[in-house]
Amino acid sequence: MILFGLACISQEIEYKEYEISIEISNPEQSASHNVMLLYEWIGEGILRYPMYPLEEEYFEGETLQSWTVLVEQNVGEGLALFVWEDLDGDEVHCAVDKEEERSKLMLVDENTLTIDLTIELEESCLGFERQYSSIED
Repeated sequence: MILFGLACISQEIEYKEYEISIEISNPEQSASHNVMLLYEWIGEGILRYPMYPLEEEYFEGETLQSWTVLVEQNVGEGLALFVWEDLDGDEVHCAVDKEEERSKLMLVDENTLTIDLTIELEESCLGFERQYSSIED
């Protein structure tokens, strides 16, 4: 029984390190921003679904200079970045009684380890799930 437990512990896990930099091309004055890295797909068979969040980062102003993320390999497929503006500083995307906060979902190449993007925020109060369904169509 002890040998079985030790065999499971010694499993090797592979990671890729991504270096992400983002500039917002059309920022609102004094808005902070949130960026989220997601697997495009995760799971198998009937349990397969899109847009699984991995990591997120908040940043002030229009530029995220450098964000290093370790992504476990052989778990999900594809990568996406979801960026939204936080106009009121509540760290909630489009709370019910708040202003409309713009966002953008972008698919990124999982083989590119250095991701440097300029993003134009477009969609008001659309989460990554809704934006992904329009990208798929």
